[in-house]
Amino acid sequence: WNFEAHDCKINGVQQHPTNSNLLITAAARNGGIAVHDIRSASKKWKPLHFFAEHTKSINGAYVSPDGEYLISVSLDDTIRAWKNFTGTGKMISHTLRHNNFTGRWLSTFRPSFDPKRDHTFVCGSMLQPRRIELFTVQETSDSNLGIDLTWNLQGEWLASVNSRNCFHAKLDMVL
Repeated sequence: WNFEAHDCKINGVQQHPTNSNLLITAAARNGGIAVHDIRSASKKWKPLHFFAEHTKSINGAYVSPDGEYLISVSLDDTIRAWKNFTGTGKMISHTLRHNNFTGRWLSTFRPSFDPKRDHTFVCGSMLQPRRIELFTVQETSDSNLGIDLTWNLQGEWLASVNSRNCFHAKLDMVL
């Protein structure tokens, strides 16, 4: 298969949670995210929608459980949020500065949504003291997006960088 939107390795793939015909891919080199319709798959697969707002490799791009928002984390030290990212309607986005440089020996950061709270996601942090950060993405009153830091999970028991995190499916717990 040849994903025409990406001429490099793909760092993230997710089937859209509310539209099983859509596949979201995130590129390693061109800072691009593509939305594909799997019903139109062929040997040369053109995306329905492609956008490249990151300037460096995207570590991961994932859609919220309700399908409303897409969050991406990149080596350009940003977390980005999008609404209307499938190419239908006017796309709006928001950028949050976030130190995503984990270095050579650690896994890269990847966002992970809470299956119980559609617009809450977790991401690792390079800040000292060590912590895991919980964010909420939401549309503001003037039709813009915001990414708010809602909680820092930290304590003496957390001594290392937690690059990959996820929420428990039923309990209020981050793993």
